[in-house]
Parts: sequence; structure tokens; C-alpha cells
Amino acid sequence: MAMQLISLKSESITLNIKTKGAELISVQHPDGRECMWSADPAIWNRTAPHLFPIVGRLKQDQFVYDGQHYTLTQHGFARDCMFEVEHRSDTAVTFLLRASEETKKLYPFEFEFRVHYTLETASIIVTYDTKNTGNNPMPYNVGGHPAMAIKLPIDDYYLEFEQELEQERWLLDGGHFTGQTRTMHIKQKLPLSESLFEADAVVFKDPKFQQVSLVHQTAGKLVTVCSSNWEAIGFWKKANAPFLCIEPWWGYADYINSNGNLFDKKGIHILKPGQQEQFSYTMNF
Repeated sequence: MAMQLISLKSESITLNIKTKGAELISVQHPDGRECMWSADPAIWNRTAPHLFPIVGRLKQDQFVYDGQHYTLTQHGFARDCMFEVEHRSDTAVTFLLRASEETKKLYPFEFEFRVHYTLETASIIVTYDTKNTGNNPMPYNVGGHPAMAIKLPIDDYYLEFEQELEQERWLLDGGHFTGQTRTMHIKQKLPLSESLFEADAVVFKDPKFQQVSLVHQTAGKLVTVCSSNWEAIGFWKKANAPFLCIEPWWGYADYINSNGNLFDKKGIHILKPGQQEQFSYTMNF
């Protein structure tokens, strides 16, 4: 299946989405300003991958099911798969990934995974629709990983929340949670810096907010990301790289003491045979 590029356009923004990974690769204003990271392979070769069937990293990148060991690398395989275009209109598109013999070598479950994009003026609604099409319970997680383009230094930016917050930052070691947290007191604005990300992503579980904005001190608001039901959110950037990821998650990485059974994984979702589940988030540019 050859890769295609799908465009959606409103009077405010134009989107480009590729069928590989169903990945949003460009959001442009009419004046040509680009909102998304350019996926420079010398730094990080992705723009807005979708995380499925896991979010984050498994312990030793492995899990055990029915007595067999499977290798599944960080954030899963959907981001590298070719999706089919199931439905398309001027302002919406649905991409579909079905289980195959190749996916079952990594993840032995039957599924249909859909990514819906809906464009409303300057807002993009991303919806994940996951269905268990097999005969056995199916454990999974899902999430987004959009990278917003910024100009360095990162110190010129801050995150703005709806209100003053006290959130626990869940600490990572080698991509896995240690079980330790650090309390962050945020007076509505969280200044950004390279040092903030020295210990990996800033991760909040059970966020006490439904939206967060990336703001430049002089240019103003770049994007607001919101969801009514996200279960965790991650903020991540590579050192000295001109992007910031704002990641809505329904699930998260393994703990360092995880036992390798996906059904025991903290934050896992389990779909019964025939069951379907939807989650969504919105980016307002």
C-alpha cells in the first residue's frame, strides 16, 4: 500500500496527514506559518505519532501472554503502520488499522483501530476508536504525541493552565516509572526550561485540569490542548530541540517492578470481545 497525503482545509488552517501512522505532519496558517515540528531525522523523525497498543515503554520491551513472550517497543507499532482511508470529507477523515499477521507477531490480538480527524475552523478534534474484534479479552492503551514547533530558547515559553494547581510529577528512570513522585505547585503558569526535562518527560496522572496552553511570552498563545477525560498527560522535548510535545494519554509506561503481564499493567484498558471504546482530544490553534 503506497503512502498517501490527505489534506483538510478551513478558512483558518490547513492540515496534512499521511497514511503511514495516520500521522498529522503539518498545520499551517494562511500566512504560511507552520505550527508543527518538522520531523528532522537528525533530531527526532516524528511529528505527531499515535501511541497504540501501548503508551510508553514496557519493562525490557516485552510482555507475556498465554505462556509466550512478545517484544513490543516503546509506544507500540501503529505509528509505523500503513492505515487505510475509511471515510473522507472536506473537513474530516477516518483512518483504519486492522490486525494482521504482522501485528500479531508483536501483539496477538484481533482489533480495529481508527483515528478520526475533524477540522472545525482552527480546532482539530482527534478521536481514537478501538474495537476488540477477537474472541478473547484485549488489553491496550492509546495516546497522542503531537510536537509543536517552537523557537529556541525554550525559556521564552510557558504552559498556562485553567487555575492554580498542585500536581504530582511521576518520576521516570529509563522510560519506566519508579513509583516516586514530586509535588509541583503551579500558579497557573509553568515556566519552561531545558532543565525541566533533564529527567525525561513531565508526567501527570489524573490531571486536575482539562486544558493546557503553550504560550510564548511576547507572541502569545500557540495552541491549547484539551480533553474532558484524559487519564494522564506528558510534556516532553529533546535537549535544545525546537519543539515541545503535549501528549494526551489513556494509559502510561510500565513501572520498574512490572511483572510483564499486560492484564496486570497499571492503567491498562481491557476490551471484552466485540467491545469498542472511544477517547478524544482537541488542539485549538
